Amino acid sequence: MTTFLRHHWHSRSTNRRILTATATVGATTFAVYAATALKEIFVARLFGRGDALEAYLVAFAAQQFLIQVLASSFNPALIPTYIHLREEGRDEEAQRLFASVGAWAGTALLISCITLGIFAGPLFGLFVHRFGPDKIALTASLFTMMLPAIVLRGMGKLWAAVLNSREQFALAAAAPMWTPVFIIVFLFVAGRQSGAYALVEGTVAGAIAEAASLALALWSKHVSLMPRWHGMTPEFRRVMEQYTPMIAGSILMSATVLVDQSMAALLPRGSVATLGYANNITFFIQSVAYVSLSTAVLPFFSQMIARNDWAAISHTLRTWSSLILLVSVPITLGLLLGSGFVVRIAYQRGSFSSADTLEVARVLRFYLLQIPFYVMGSLVVRVISSMRANAVLMWVAAGSLILKFGLNFLLLRYMGVSGIALATSVMYCCSLLATAVILGRMIASRRSLALAHWRRPTLDP
Repeated sequence: MTTFLRHHWHSRSTNRRILTATATVGATTFAVYAATALKEIFVARLFGRGDALEAYLVAFAAQQFLIQVLASSFNPALIPTYIHLREEGRDEEAQRLFASVGAWAGTALLISCITLGIFAGPLFGLFVHRFGPDKIALTASLFTMMLPAIVLRGMGKLWAAVLNSREQFALAAAAPMWTPVFIIVFLFVAGRQSGAYALVEGTVAGAIAEAASLALALWSKHVSLMPRWHGMTPEFRRVMEQYTPMIAGSILMSATVLVDQSMAALLPRGSVATLGYANNITFFIQSVAYVSLSTAVLPFFSQMIARNDWAAISHTLRTWSSLILLVSVPITLGLLLGSGFVVRIAYQRGSFSSADTLEVARVLRFYLLQIPFYVMGSLVVRVISSMRANAVLMWVAAGSLILKFGLNFLLLRYMGVSGIALATSVMYCCSLLATAVILGRMIASRRSLALAHWRRPTLDP
């Protein structure tokens, strides 16, 4: 009875802390994406669905791909081990681990950016060959100018993860505000003269401000930012064991965005922009929930797993799964009914016509179907990462990419660019089902092992 009450109390306490963290990150993230939405209004007014915007969208997607693969993959690989060391009172070892990971990540980002900067032209010619020579050259030029932003934002992802592990959620969540703010400023000042280059200049300036704000936040918490290699310690080896499958999974999942845009480039002019506008609205809506939830749960689940508190883990997972469904399903239904209104309010002005509104709204309806599956999947994925089982996510990502390829080819023929959006929603649904089944089995197995270990001393004579 005492054990049950202790688990129940810990579960309620953890749920309250997760709720507080989620609300904090959610409010801050909403402000960030409100600024992003304002930026999209400026972009739509200046560029419509023109070639300059399509070139920028492809270049920006390539930048996001690199950040997601090289930097974001470190967060679920590093944080469980980092928190485990701090839970055991080994703060100096945790700091050395952070410094080693920073040195490794910085080197990987620099080498990747230099290599891709050299081969940008041929690579974009391969993926978006239907753009035409001038448009491909513009895409490569925009991407090359954004290379400094990749390094800065990549390191910023790592710094934000450490802030989150110390439950400094608001400081980390507020940093991305700088990028849309600077893009708006550059578009307002030089958008008509510089065209898509104003978007890139704002992106780079925002990345500098993001990195500076995160560095200042860590410095204020007495965390050293100096990257330094401390050797292949057991802790660093453990991080790399999780990072290897995580980076493979990130490559597979992030590649779907590049694949979608490459396939949209095969369709009539404006299809890439249509896909981008519809995806941006969906991204704005679900990312407030995704960022706040996934950011909040990783440290807390890592702490519970470090304590082998499987009863609390199961209780917390059930509670938040029910809450996600209760909130996300009605929101999705409402957005499906009002998709045309949303697009018209968001974009229809300047170069963005009423015909553009109809086309984007049609694609948006199929994208919106993914919201409940995407948000629920973020919870499941973070719990699996907390259990240091990222290899599972790699295999799920591989299956998801294969499924996405097949669905794209099938639906593109009959539905055009809307088929790409529907394929994305179906992929997230199937991915959620697979990871949920796997997670259920993992929790049952580890809970049984923990119970057997707890009972063993009482069975000895």
